[in-house]
Amino acid sequence: MLPKDYSPLGIYYNKKIFDEFGVDYPQDGWTWDEFLATAQALTQDTDGDGKTDVWGIQLPGPWTTGFEYWVAAAGGRLISEDGQSFVGYMDSPETAAAVQFYADLYNEYEVAPPPADMNVFGGGNNEFDNGQAAMRIFGRWPQSGLRENPNIDLGVVGPPQQAERANVLFWGGFGIHQGTENPEAAWLWLVFLSEKIPQNLIPARRSLAESKEFQDQIGSDVADAVYKSMQSVTLISPELFQFGDSLEYFSQAIDDIVNGTASAQEALDWAQDQIESP
Repeated sequence: MLPKDYSPLGIYYNKKIFDEFGVDYPQDGWTWDEFLATAQALTQDTDGDGKTDVWGIQLPGPWTTGFEYWVAAAGGRLISEDGQSFVGYMDSPETAAAVQFYADLYNEYEVAPPPADMNVFGGGNNEFDNGQAAMRIFGRWPQSGLRENPNIDLGVVGPPQQAERANVLFWGGFGIHQGTENPEAAWLWLVFLSEKIPQNLIPARRSLAESKEFQDQIGSDVADAVYKSMQSVTLISPELFQFGDSLEYFSQAIDDIVNGTASAQEALDWAQDQIESP
């Protein structure tokens, strides 16, 4: 496998909204309590009709792979290190605390707009893009479009920490099929592709990452935040080689908890039982 590109998670924030309501920009190393207080200060009913017009944070719904950050930050993990067991991990108090805090952002604190569609990647919300949410947690995929969005004056900071300073690394690479009849041509094609700056992620090749073209694309302030986030990576996204179909049960558990149809512990116990059953 030839590494192609990668991204950690980050908190995008709209400086326009922070400035409008006189809230300080988030700083690297902030905590869940500080994150919550910031989101609460930025959740506003601007016209006094009893409905929220500006949200503190746009969350990615039941996006399971990205959710590993919350679990890791709470001091837990979803699966044993050898990838063989969910018992004592997915149903642990740490995982339950992480899921409950996430659900509370929607339901108790009401700082996040309800997911537009739980079946859509990232929850299907667009409040941040429309200038109606002050923060958004995600990987680098949408960042180039956000820099050009007139509704947004973009800032980026690493995710807040709780029991642990945590982040998740998403990555991609190129491989050559072992049965190819043209391995040399395939290799040349991979080398060619690896010399191109990816559109939505960070190039794995240092020469590309440090090139003026990419630095101009990402912005020096964003690049600094991204590389600081890399220092707190505790998980390399294991979805493909560890979880498989098990993530569907975990996704359903998050769905149930966010929708208020089950407590965090009940939903996680159910998900773990489904995964472990023959």
